[in-house]
Amino acid sequence: MIRNIAIKLKGYTRDYLRVVIIFLVFVATVSGCGPSSKEPLNQMEFKPLAVSTADDLGLAEGFSSQVLVSSMDSLGENTRFGYDVSGLVYAGEEEGEGVLWVNHELIKPMFTSGYYGDIARLRKHIVIEQNAVGATAMKVFRDGDGWAYKIADGVHKRLSASDPVPIDQTVQEKDQARGTTANKLAAYTSMNTFLSAEAGYEQYYGEYIFGTSQYQPGIFRWASFFYDDPRLYGWVVETDLSTGASRKLTDLGRLRRNGLVLQEKGNDLIAYFTERGSNGRLFRYVTRKTDWPTGGTLYVANLETNQWMPLTLEHRRLGLLFEDPLQLRMNLREAARAVEATTFDNPGGLAISPVNGDLYMTTANDLETQNYHGSVMVFTNSGDEFTWDTLIEGGEESGISCPAELQFDQQGNLWLASAIPSQLMNKGVYTAFGNNALFVLPNGGSAPVRIANAPVDARFGGLSFADGDQFLFMSVQQPGARSTSIWDFDFTSHWPGGGKSMPKSSVVVLSRQL
Repeated sequence: MIRNIAIKLKGYTRDYLRVVIIFLVFVATVSGCGPSSKEPLNQMEFKPLAVSTADDLGLAEGFSSQVLVSSMDSLGENTRFGYDVSGLVYAGEEEGEGVLWVNHELIKPMFTSGYYGDIARLRKHIVIEQNAVGATAMKVFRDGDGWAYKIADGVHKRLSASDPVPIDQTVQEKDQARGTTANKLAAYTSMNTFLSAEAGYEQYYGEYIFGTSQYQPGIFRWASFFYDDPRLYGWVVETDLSTGASRKLTDLGRLRRNGLVLQEKGNDLIAYFTERGSNGRLFRYVTRKTDWPTGGTLYVANLETNQWMPLTLEHRRLGLLFEDPLQLRMNLREAARAVEATTFDNPGGLAISPVNGDLYMTTANDLETQNYHGSVMVFTNSGDEFTWDTLIEGGEESGISCPAELQFDQQGNLWLASAIPSQLMNKGVYTAFGNNALFVLPNGGSAPVRIANAPVDARFGGLSFADGDQFLFMSVQQPGARSTSIWDFDFTSHWPGGGKSMPKSSVVVLSRQL
């Protein structure tokens, strides 16, 4: 009898286990229909990646990647993604869904419009190139373990160099520009708007030399076919996706910006930004949040006095040099030079520490002064004064050369991308560094760990975290930049398609290894 009871119980146990197994399989199947959870990137054990010269997106152990969208991909409704991918920012509406703003800074006429130097430059080439720059806003969402974007969702917005953009003040007797171009930097505000900063606009529309009538044409010669005053460019463009409206903001000044980050302190909204160039400077703009984007004051950093110097007409030199505040803002570089502000060797990316609010800034290099590898600097603000220090000196000892983009995760780890110029990569003093790379500095320290290698000629031009740091959106910018012909498919890079394919700038999503 005892034996019979045991057999029966054993049978019931098997049946019970079958039910449990079927239930668990059902749950796993249903769960697989939606986004699966991932561990945050900021809690990983970072294992260093070796230097590489390969034409590939190399990743350290524990990481995986997905190409989300590439140059000139269709976005539906006769709209295409831009050619280049530079700064980007993700704004999440809820976990697994949000808006990704992507800037399109550069063109390579050979790839963009089919123009070569040995053929006639035509109006049709310029039209194609104008439609390939600017910025794209797109709805993105979790799709299983990866991400996707929605076609014809209504949130898509392409802002190009041919789309009229109003200016919030009359500039050179105009209240709007033909469009926006050379868009490099992206930021998201607490007012639910996106900022896109114009950088090397002079390549497209040229530039007037301050204080003279001398005009220097741009290398792409757009002004020969579509003349627009260069002073209509170099501004920060703000876009409200709820209305679809964009405008250029004059209060933040006109400059070839190379870095942009926002910080809120009490009732104040502060924008920090850097100036592109071997003698670039560090600026800040301070206004009340309720007054944004007007009513603020511009400052420039002076490291000799450790002060933020106000750029206003009350300064004697500036009062003599400029007729009104708008003229000062239109010529921000000249204003900073007049007050003898500190210059840096190609200042670049900026980031605010979530731990203590300190400002981090990269300087890339300056070949003329034989500063080949740049640095990472830290600024601690106290009102209109600050203290500063050098966190990392670039070079073989640190393993980093030409630091550029910066981004903190929520745990205070600092993510850093290098930007060795493609024509110098793997040559001379840059040989030891291989291709450009993405590094992480655990806890914002000074011991960088290489975690991703870019393809040949490329750099990581923008970084933005999503979903509690489970994912990192980043741009792979200008692979194959040194290519000289498309006829024999002898490109310097074939990423991401491989084989004989044309190289394409792309948005990549970084996550934990599946």
